[in-house]
Amino acid sequence: VAIYYGTWIAPYIRNNLHLAFDLVSRLVADMADEPEPIPRLISRRMRAATLIAMGRSKEALEDLHIAYTLYQSAEISDFSTKFAQDPGVQIWCYMHLAQWMCGDETGAWERADRALDRARKLEHANTICYAGLHDVSLSIWTGKVARAGRVNDEMRRLAEKHDMALWKNFVAIHDAVLACMTDEPDAAERLDLVLEAYRASGCWLWVTLYLSEQAKALLRAGKLEAAQISVERALREQERTGERWAEAELRRIEGEILAARGDVDGAQSAFESAISIARAQQSRALAERAAKSAQAHR
Repeated sequence: VAIYYGTWIAPYIRNNLHLAFDLVSRLVADMADEPEPIPRLISRRMRAATLIAMGRSKEALEDLHIAYTLYQSAEISDFSTKFAQDPGVQIWCYMHLAQWMCGDETGAWERADRALDRARKLEHANTICYAGLHDVSLSIWTGKVARAGRVNDEMRRLAEKHDMALWKNFVAIHDAVLACMTDEPDAAERLDLVLEAYRASGCWLWVTLYLSEQAKALLRAGKLEAAQISVERALREQERTGERWAEAELRRIEGEILAARGDVDGAQSAFESAISIARAQQSRALAERAAKSAQAHR
C-alpha cells in the first residue's frame, strides 16, 4: 500500500486525476482480498478523494462508507506511527464534501464538525490542519466566510508553529480566496500570485474551485471580460486535469456573466448546461444553485 500511495499522491496533488484514478483503481482491486482492513480502507479512501475532485461524489460516498466500516473494525492503537493524519478524520473530511455535493448540507456540516472536533481532541497538528483544509473548502463552496476565516487562522497558527510548508501554502490560498469572496481590492490579482506559488510547490489540486471564486469576484466588480477569462481558464484546467467537481458551477457563472451582458438566451443556455452537468454528476447542491440562477434571470 505504501508503494501505491507514493505513486498515487504525486499525480493526485498535482491534479493529474486521470492517472491518479487509474493507479488507485488498480490498488482497490489488488487489495480486495487482503485480510487486514487497513490496506483496504486506505485504498477506498484514496479512490474516494480522487472521485470527489472528478465530480463523482455519489460514487465516492460508496467507497467512504466501506472505508469507515473497515476503520471501525481495524485496531489502530497509535495512528501517528503509521499515518500522516488520523484515518477516521480523513474519511469524515471527504464524506462531508461528498455529502454536500449530493444535497445533504445538514449532514455535511454535522460531519465537518465531528472531523474538526476529533482532530482537536487528538491534539495532532497535521490532522487538525487536514481537517481544517477540508472544512475551509466546504465553507468556500457554501459561502461561509466567517467560519472559513476562523478555521484558516487555526491552521495558520499550527502551520507557523510547526513550520509545515504544505499547510502554509493552503493558508495563503484560503486568504486569497476569502479576499475574493469579500470583494477586497486587488483580490483577483492576489489569488493569481498565490496560485503561481502553489503550482511552483508541485501542487495544483482544487484549482477550479479557487478560480470559480475569482470569477465571481470579478463579475461582482463589473469586470465581465476578466471574469469570463477566469472561467475559461478554469474550464481549460478541468479538461487538462480531469478535475470536474466545479464544472457545473463554472457554467452557472458563465450564465451570470452572459446575463450581466444582457444576453438572456445565452444565459439560459448556460444555466441549462449547468443543471444538466450537475444532474449527470448527481450533484443536487449545484443543480439547485444553477436552477435558482435560471429562475432569477427569466
